[in-house]
Amino acid sequence: ISSGNFNIENMVNGSRGDYAYTIVEVKGALPKEYIDKIESIDDVFRVRVIE
Repeated sequence: ISSGNFNIENMVNGSRGDYAYTIVEVKGALPKEYIDKIESIDDVFRVRVIE
């Protein structure tokens, strides 16, 4: 995300049981190529985009 010069406005990390999650709020919409890169990271189970 930072390589695309997007402004990360808020980031929250948490866990529930054996799973951890990160919520990232950016200003503007991320292009699909960035979402695809996040989805391709090992151990990432799901990416959800809320606009």
